[in-house]
Amino acid sequence: MSIITGIYPLIFPYSGATVGIAPVEPPNYALTAKLLPFLPPYAHERRKNEWLCSRILLEQVSGHEAPSLQYTPEGKPFLPDGGKVGISHSRQMAAVIWHPHLDVGIDAEELRPQLFKIKEKFLSVSELALIHPDDLRTLTAFWCAKEAIYKWYGLKELQFNQHIVLQNVQLTVAAQEPLTGYIDAMVVKNNMVLQATVQIQQFQNTVFAYTVANRNG
Repeated sequence: MSIITGIYPLIFPYSGATVGIAPVEPPNYALTAKLLPFLPPYAHERRKNEWLCSRILLEQVSGHEAPSLQYTPEGKPFLPDGGKVGISHSRQMAAVIWHPHLDVGIDAEELRPQLFKIKEKFLSVSELALIHPDDLRTLTAFWCAKEAIYKWYGLKELQFNQHIVLQNVQLTVAAQEPLTGYIDAMVVKNNMVLQATVQIQQFQNTVFAYTVANRNG
């Protein structure tokens, strides 16, 4: 079922988590004033807007003050009460996912033909065989799915085309409809195997992928 409404921010539940999506644009000063002391010294206005919009979205999704956000040594965000957070943004859209205790991951990526040039670096031979050579939307979905899994895993040191395996791809790719569906994925490294399902949704010109840890994992 499509959840595209054209009204932002989009905030909706997914597998016990809450997901938020909103455009990256100059945010309202009344909302950002308290965040300005924590704003990193970005040189570009666009980067400042990305940071501010994603933090406002985090507050709306989680109900927690954005300045309380902390990071593991590997750079994975979390909240002091144990809440798990994922943050991503493209040039146009910001995305946040929050769960009170299960690990999460999210990624946002604009449809960019440049992905064709690096597809062998993040997809295995068997995964490449699943995509039509000109299908940018599915290629972008595969990239986003692997990014979301990488962030969900949170410990880095994963080769995208080796350690993150996509399988059971269930995507609707009708020409005039937004991309939607899900992809089952595994992290396979040494003797470890972790499984997760990644939800895929396209909003405007951006593809989003988000996942929540298996409750039994």
